[in-house]
Amino acid sequence: MEEFRIDCLHQTEEELGVAKELRQNIFRLNHTMPDTEEYRELLHKVFPHLGENCRIETPFSGVRTANVRFGRNVIVMHNVEPNTLVAGNPAKFIRKIKS
Repeated sequence: MEEFRIDCLHQTEEELGVAKELRQNIFRLNHTMPDTEEYRELLHKVFPHLGENCRIETPFSGVRTANVRFGRNVIVMHNVEPNTLVAGNPAKFIRKIKS
């Protein structure tokens, strides 16, 4: 798995703009009626690599969600700890990912 680091002190204007747009989309997602077209559109904006038939329960928070990938038929019911690998059906904690 590729390591990904964020330098919060030295972000470019583009990175700051992307982060602001993500925060706004997550806010909208958390305040949108589930199972509507608007909800699905926001979900795909927040998670571009989202498998079919996925649902993220709100309230949700996240950073750099474009780096997250979900397979098919995934339901996230609460936030997952950072640097954590969760897999399986049903999903189970696998291990912590070394930073």
